[in-house]
Amino acid sequence: KRLNITGIRIRCRRVTVFPWTANHGCPVLDQVPKIRIFTRLYSPMEKKIAIIDMGTNTFHLLIAEADEKGYHITYRERLAVKIGKGGITRGVITEEGIHRALLAMQSFKNTVDQQGVHQVFAFGTSALRNASNSEEVVRRIKSLTGIDSNIISGDLEAEYIYLGVKNSLELRLNKL
Repeated sequence: KRLNITGIRIRCRRVTVFPWTANHGCPVLDQVPKIRIFTRLYSPMEKKIAIIDMGTNTFHLLIAEADEKGYHITYRERLAVKIGKGGITRGVITEEGIHRALLAMQSFKNTVDQQGVHQVFAFGTSALRNASNSEEVVRRIKSLTGIDSNIISGDLEAEYIYLGVKNSLELRLNKL
């Protein structure tokens, strides 16, 4: 099957469409039409993607590669960054926490470049969402690595966790 979204032809295996009415407070995601399409997509231009989860204690990097069956995880890494340490109760990311975040993101950027990744999606969760200096952290990450980071709402974070668990279970059941 082929799916044509805004003039880009993308091969797909499965398409599920459902209404999506939540406003998540994310400048990128809020521009998405109110119908959201979840699918196993791949395009020759974007065979490898990276997803970075910038959590309160741990940053995760996941790299996936597309083929005719969908995306397959080819690389995983996690680093104990603990950006909330020393400042989370005051609602800030300390300078030490920012330094650890920058080191982790630079390491991930090096890996992404070595792996030949075409597109990077980075998401900040609870600590960044609640920190008064989160915009500074995001700006410094962008300045150092060139990676744009989006701080997502708690609702969107929960949705992504649900979808990740659901897809993981589906993959495991398909292997049985």
